[in-house]
Amino acid sequence: MRYEDYQLMDFVNDQFFVTWVRNPDPESDAFWQAWLEKHPDKQELLEQARELLSFLTFKTQQPTSEEQRQVKLAIKRSIHAETRLLTKSSTDNKPPVDRKPIHYWRPYYKIVAFCTGILFWSAAFLLFKAGYTQKSYHTKYGETKTIDLPDGSTVILNANSTLHYSNDWQESRLREVWLNGEAFFQVRRKPHWKEARFIVHTNQLNIEVLGTTFNVNNRRGIVKVVLNSGKVKLRHIDNDKDSLVMEPKDLVEFTDNKKPFVKKVVEPEMYTSWRHHKLIFNETPLKEIAQLLEDNYGRPVIIQDKELADRRFTGAIPNENVELFLTVLGESLNVDIQSKDDTIQINTHSK
Repeated sequence: MRYEDYQLMDFVNDQFFVTWVRNPDPESDAFWQAWLEKHPDKQELLEQARELLSFLTFKTQQPTSEEQRQVKLAIKRSIHAETRLLTKSSTDNKPPVDRKPIHYWRPYYKIVAFCTGILFWSAAFLLFKAGYTQKSYHTKYGETKTIDLPDGSTVILNANSTLHYSNDWQESRLREVWLNGEAFFQVRRKPHWKEARFIVHTNQLNIEVLGTTFNVNNRRGIVKVVLNSGKVKLRHIDNDKDSLVMEPKDLVEFTDNKKPFVKKVVEPEMYTSWRHHKLIFNETPLKEIAQLLEDNYGRPVIIQDKELADRRFTGAIPNENVELFLTVLGESLNVDIQSKDDTIQINTHSK
């Protein structure tokens, strides 16, 4: 899902956004300021998400045993003080004045205070665990990044993508990462680990591997998985029994939990060449290339007519420089490509 389609809780649950709010750096500041300039209508929504996260912010360092003891002691003192106050009020010789509500609640004060303490410490512990072990990476438009995972596996993150995972991996636990965008994975085998599986989570699929190389593209509500080597198993997130095992050179596309997997045999290098700073196309419609430009460079593309949008292109183009990419594409297809106000317009040459 693209950020412009996010609702309030999508921002609150997005690790890159959370990291920016709590621990901003020049890179994330530049990204979100540029994004807000393009989407000023989202300013209020972003501020609401920031306020909600500020409310939820907590101390990330685990409390010491002495700090825990002092808080528990304070809770106990509060309970005792409340009990003494209620006891004194009930034995006072003065006529009671409208004390029935207090009288009715008196037997439950200890229970309420005790439960409040338990809820406080439980929530603090869960928040601590969730925030303390989280590692997150994000790439800007036109950027790729190589990430070394705790188990020695490698991820190449494509442009405009986010990857996060828990950094306390152990031999007895699943190796899990969460991806929004596109990435190429080279997973190291761990045959001697008690739990050797590696799982990539997307918003619609779980991709389970042991040791392999593969590409995952999770954009626009569509998940595409291309397997270079090894084996992977795909599972619907809402139907664990519905699964599919992939073989090398398989491409599987998934759009909706109610629809079946779509599988075909492809040349994997066409879908993973981006990690070598080039893009390979084979009879690819111009409208699909336009979507790629929007996803990887954040540049909206306008194609003037349907016939032009369906025109197909075959070839390889370097993708490190978007202007060079557009020049090569325009000359190859004999079309006029103009950049104006961060928007790319593609037209047929005027006669």
